[in-house]
Amino acid sequence: MTSLSSCNIVRAGTRCVANSPAARDSTHVLFCRGGRWTKTLTFGEAARVIFAKTPTKVELVSKADVSTAAGTFFPAVTVRVLNPFGDGIEGAVVNLSTADSVGGAGIAGGLATPATTGPGGTLTFTPAANTSAGTLKLLASASNANGPTEPAVVSLTVTAGPVTNVAVVSGAGQSTVELTNFAQPVVIKASDAFGNGVSGLELATFSLNGCVTQAIGTPTSTTGAAGTASITLTGNLPFGMTTCSDTVATGRAAGSSPGTPGSPGSPSVTYSMNVTSIPLAP
Repeated sequence: MTSLSSCNIVRAGTRCVANSPAARDSTHVLFCRGGRWTKTLTFGEAARVIFAKTPTKVELVSKADVSTAAGTFFPAVTVRVLNPFGDGIEGAVVNLSTADSVGGAGIAGGLATPATTGPGGTLTFTPAANTSAGTLKLLASASNANGPTEPAVVSLTVTAGPVTNVAVVSGAGQSTVELTNFAQPVVIKASDAFGNGVSGLELATFSLNGCVTQAIGTPTSTTGAAGTASITLTGNLPFGMTTCSDTVATGRAAGSSPGTPGSPGSPSVTYSMNVTSIPLAP
């Protein structure tokens, strides 16, 4: 590679010796051709030749924020490595890494790094999410004589997959008297196949003998960010019964999945709740 600062200063048209190193005048790089110094490239043109393969920036071509469900592939990510003149560099080495993981989110199997750019200086790859819902950042950088370039950054979000399980966290097996709420709510968690909480899922509750109902005004409950919902239940003895040990089911509400209106669809969980009649005054 020729360094402009090390070139001899010559005048175009003067004699030279064959195979002499490149020289320069005030505006051009000159080469010895046919025994005469010949203007060949301007300084700007020479700089483009010298620094054509020098990475100075990695830019993001695809979206800066992408998401996918746990255990699936993200949309393809494309970056481009540029030289100082904004031209893409084919054959540039790109280093890939991750940072700022929240919730255990990561790349399944790791990243194939370093990788090499193709025509136009672009590199396209399709990372796979691991099985933990959360967020992380993916960084792509190149290197030059001064060290790594500033990386291109992609924000990745791993979401919970489809709900596959509904379970009781707490509150099952309580007792109360009729027409009163149970002392503690029943906490239900909805999760995907990997145990990630599924948020925004509407749950319905139904009891086999009709002794337990959801509190008035709350026919359904919706799971929050952690995939849990807190359900307030009320004892409600049918006429003629003095005690009832009822089987209660809570699951995805009709409208969220196939199911009978007013009863839980699938998946669901069953648990026991106990109701007794109001004691008679002596």
